[in-house]
Amino acid sequence: MLAYLRFDESQVPTYHLQKWNGLYLEDYQYKYPKAGENNSIVSAHVYSLADHKTMTINTGEDEEQYLPRIQWLPSNYTVSLIRLNRLQNRLDIIHYNALNATESIVYSDTSQTYIDLKQVDDLAYLSDGKSFILSSEKTGYRHLYHYAIDGKLITQLTSATGQ
Repeated sequence: MLAYLRFDESQVPTYHLQKWNGLYLEDYQYKYPKAGENNSIVSAHVYSLADHKTMTINTGEDEEQYLPRIQWLPSNYTVSLIRLNRLQNRLDIIHYNALNATESIVYSDTSQTYIDLKQVDDLAYLSDGKSFILSSEKTGYRHLYHYAIDGKLITQLTSATGQ
């Protein structure tokens, strides 16, 4: 199975830029939404090589969201997908089971200001397939937390005193 993100840029305006190609200017065009214009609509999918079917992961109704990370869990047919709202002050980790086409939100974090994406760059699924570790600034300091695969907190791994 393959997990991937699809970017629909059909409603995004085209930006024209001139760049040098040797002695002459050349027109370079690419999709670029300026403030207030339509963004790409991003969706997440799993393609089965066995039966040539594509499944769409339900990421919610809000099209104005970010899906910055997608990865397979190490020991089963589950995809981990990170979702941030447009304001980037709510982060969800969604697990999608590709065998039975079900998804669940296993972790959520909110902030008054914004959530640093570095938090999910620290996300590590343990090889036993039963838990993951991630960092969070929910206490005002960045700490590491150990969670069961279903999102239940097992323990906080670091503290402000370094113990």
